[in-house]
Amino acid sequence: MAEGAHALQVRAPGRTTARTAAAWRRLLAGVLLALVALDAAAAVLVHAQLDRTIRARGKSAMETLMAAEAASSEAWFRGRRATLDGLRLDGEAMAAAREVLVAPGDAEAVTRLRAAAARRDIEAEALAVVGRDGRVALGAHVLVAGEQAPADVAKRLAEAPVDRASVVLPFALPGAGKHGLDVVPVKDGDALVGWLVRPVDVAEFLAGPFRGATLLKSGELYAFNREGVMLSESRFPGELRQAGLLGPDGATTVLEVELRDPGVQLSTGQRPQELRRNLPFTRPVQAALSGQDGEDFVGFRDYRGVRCFAVWRWMRDDGYGLVLEVDEAEALEPVRLLRPLLLGLVIVVGVVLMGAAWLFLAWWRAERRARTLGDEAAQLGQYQLVRKLGEGGMGVVYEARHALLHRPAALKLMQPGTFTVEQAARFEREVQVTAALAHPNTVSIFDYGKSDDGTFYYVMELLEGCDLERLVHATGPMPAGRVAHVLRQVCGSLAEAHLHGLVHRDVKPANVYLTARAGVFDVVKLLDFGLVKTDNAKAAGLTKTQLIMGTPLYMAPELFEGAEHASVASDVYAVGAVAFWLLTGRPVFDDTKPLPDLMMEHRASIPPVPSKSLGQPVDAALERFIASCLAKRPGDRPASMEALLAMLDEVTETWRAADARAWWLAHGAALGVRVGAAESTPTVRPPGAPG
Repeated sequence: MAEGAHALQVRAPGRTTARTAAAWRRLLAGVLLALVALDAAAAVLVHAQLDRTIRARGKSAMETLMAAEAASSEAWFRGRRATLDGLRLDGEAMAAAREVLVAPGDAEAVTRLRAAAARRDIEAEALAVVGRDGRVALGAHVLVAGEQAPADVAKRLAEAPVDRASVVLPFALPGAGKHGLDVVPVKDGDALVGWLVRPVDVAEFLAGPFRGATLLKSGELYAFNREGVMLSESRFPGELRQAGLLGPDGATTVLEVELRDPGVQLSTGQRPQELRRNLPFTRPVQAALSGQDGEDFVGFRDYRGVRCFAVWRWMRDDGYGLVLEVDEAEALEPVRLLRPLLLGLVIVVGVVLMGAAWLFLAWWRAERRARTLGDEAAQLGQYQLVRKLGEGGMGVVYEARHALLHRPAALKLMQPGTFTVEQAARFEREVQVTAALAHPNTVSIFDYGKSDDGTFYYVMELLEGCDLERLVHATGPMPAGRVAHVLRQVCGSLAEAHLHGLVHRDVKPANVYLTARAGVFDVVKLLDFGLVKTDNAKAAGLTKTQLIMGTPLYMAPELFEGAEHASVASDVYAVGAVAFWLLTGRPVFDDTKPLPDLMMEHRASIPPVPSKSLGQPVDAALERFIASCLAKRPGDRPASMEALLAMLDEVTETWRAADARAWWLAHGAALGVRVGAAESTPTVRPPGAPG
């Protein structure tokens, strides 16, 4: 292996004429203006689309919450009326109530009435009897026996239905607080003779239908009556108290706040010019009072004067409205945050484009850099760079050829200034770790070096073939015999790594390359030891605790707790997940789910059975192999790669060399692999290069 002072050399370029350079400058100026205009237009479109998307999602979320809360509130009133109607239809209770109306002092009738109420879970001691003339025959709470019912109570009793029980919304009783009423009409034949009345403390409503709900930091659900007065607690009593709309500390907003648009934001100290009673109701209240349900995601001012979005419902059976609001500023905060970013992006892109244009002209005049980035040959140490093949997470891959041996190779390099110190250390460790392995199914490293200008590089064998992720995507699941054939080679490579104290940590289909060597097809090469865990790596600080490293679809449950849990058992789990992919053409768990859901499935969900996923029988030994590998607890999995190899020997289906050759003859062209070339000298496709 060469450590070293290999300088990057390129052929000298020719000169660009002044006329050609001027033409390029004019062309680039036009292209630059067009790109800046397109960038600005894209920013405007992105902003508009984000605004529409956020409004639509907010509307959906608020409508869902409103539907749930409205249904809950409606159910409370329906249940309360049903209980009261049960008392209304109780003949014994009605007879006792009529007797009390005729003889208010009849203790036996009172006892029977209260017993009937108790049977229906109605608070018997709180039940009063009021005659048609408003006189209280049996007192309870604010209704005093022998006296006339307060005028506000008498008014609401007169308005109550005579053919069913009803619940009267909270109202203020002078000197007696705020109450609602449970009302049961008492009839003698078809004639109304009085009512059973239970005063309901407002706290029951606040714990039931008017308990409200919150959304984000500013959203609230509140109720109001036919007078447009709030029936629930506001989320913002401090603002209302500061604006003079609410009394001292401890005062409730119930029946105290008219839901009117002040025209100004009260929290800023501004005050409306009109008296509050002369101000219009807020948009949701106006619409609801006219019987209209709806939503407003254009924006309006609420009772605090803050611009809001809202959905609302008018509960027709019980005569009250519900409004769910959220401040516009909070709902559209992502859009607000994005505006300066988009403006900055337009400016930055413009500057970058101008800089790029200047650099391009400089590159045109000095063709050295252009030839390095193009298809012309360059020299790095003893290797001639033929052409760029692809880019990965750790560098750029070129097809290369040794200047003296003429051996084809894949050269991976990291240009100086494009990586952090830790990334450079990982790059170097990947080379050193891989080079220490000699298994035929591990990708071979030929050379490693560092040029005078700081370019890190290493040279590996050039492979003709396809990684398992792309292969299964293109041609579908593999038969059990071929899966076992591939897995034996993967396990062999990992067995050597584990013998050296190395844990791969990123075994996945994209890191398993299927190729041909000297006419032998379906030869596996295990790639990408960039995340490998070693004791030396831990000492150097390259393996961080509490850090998730790897590919979530193929990670063992314990790795989601932190990279320090990596072990042979975690590689065993990944092998099982790869086996499931090869056999079924799909990952063990749904790859469309968010990461937290995927983590939870790896930790707690039972993996699907391959035969059920495929809808057809699967080799039983291979199915047991997969189930064993995917055990949740590391100690329940096979202890080593050797144990896995022993299990694979039990697979009855076979995959012969002739089967492999026939498969590649049929499918190689579709995968961009020339089978004739694979049988002789591999040519162009390196590990990690895109297909």
